[in-house]
Amino acid sequence: MEGPRSLPDLREWLVNQWRPGRPFAATAPATIRMQDDKGDLAVAGEHLADWNRGVLADSALWWVSEEMVDLIETTSADLPAVDLSRQLLPCEDCLVVFARPIQGADAESGEPILVDAFCWGAGAKLPDWETGGHRPGIIATAYRRVRFEDGLTPSEIAHATVIDSVRQQGFVGPGTYTLKGEMWLPLGRTDWRFGDDWSVQLSDAITAQAAASLSEDRRWLATLWLLATQPNVVDLTDQVPTRPERRRAQRANLSDPLVRVVALRRSVYEGAEASREPGPGRTYRVRWPVRAHWRNQAYGPGRAYRRPTLIAPYIKGPEGAPLKKGSTVHVLKGEL
Repeated sequence: MEGPRSLPDLREWLVNQWRPGRPFAATAPATIRMQDDKGDLAVAGEHLADWNRGVLADSALWWVSEEMVDLIETTSADLPAVDLSRQLLPCEDCLVVFARPIQGADAESGEPILVDAFCWGAGAKLPDWETGGHRPGIIATAYRRVRFEDGLTPSEIAHATVIDSVRQQGFVGPGTYTLKGEMWLPLGRTDWRFGDDWSVQLSDAITAQAAASLSEDRRWLATLWLLATQPNVVDLTDQVPTRPERRRAQRANLSDPLVRVVALRRSVYEGAEASREPGPGRTYRVRWPVRAHWRNQAYGPGRAYRRPTLIAPYIKGPEGAPLKKGSTVHVLKGEL
């Protein structure tokens, strides 16, 4: 990825991969879990492909900076229970791409897995096993950007092999399954019903590892949504598309290609950093979040709703040093 400006091209390419006969659509039946009442995987795969294509076409575009990814990873593990609601969602449909991948655990093997993007849509009808009916919620598809020169994990090899087998069987022409020499892979989906917190699963039939992986995805998304509403934590800026970019999106029946950049707010930390520099003869080699914690706070009409809010975070350490996610701080005596 070349930064926020590349998101419209990526979105258009992903839409095309979900079209009938293209790689993502052709392999969708192999990734189906719990979404076709009659057990017809082929039909369920078509529905999943249609869903992803439609959500991507209507989606807002978000780019999350590398430091914001650090903050999401650091704070999501401590996120308290938060119910999914319309008020929690910043937009109904969105493609969010991370400046660097988030590392999680694969739903099947538990092995480390990297996620470069999510696309969620809020128009889903998800099964309610208690009533036998359905409830509204979101479906979020995770994506991984693969560069073969970096090497592949076992999970990435499995996903890439499935996609490449579609190409070899003649469903698509040479090169059409890659974007500028990269392969983007759909890693799977996360379902989340409105009214459920991030730990509630749709079915008891899934494994403990799969449940943990789905909860991890939900925590990441919820943390992003919550932080994006806090002007003391983030800076939100828009990269306005050019007229040719808008016309191209219109011809492809895609939503406006404006890109929202979600970055860590720097100005609010300047005073905190200045007052917390190391003492004489000491130099910090990293930066780290200090005393950030979640608190349920009231919001909305009549303050009738509650949501976790990150309280009093600041970043300690020298400007430009790497942001450390652990609690150990390296202090060097003397000059570097």
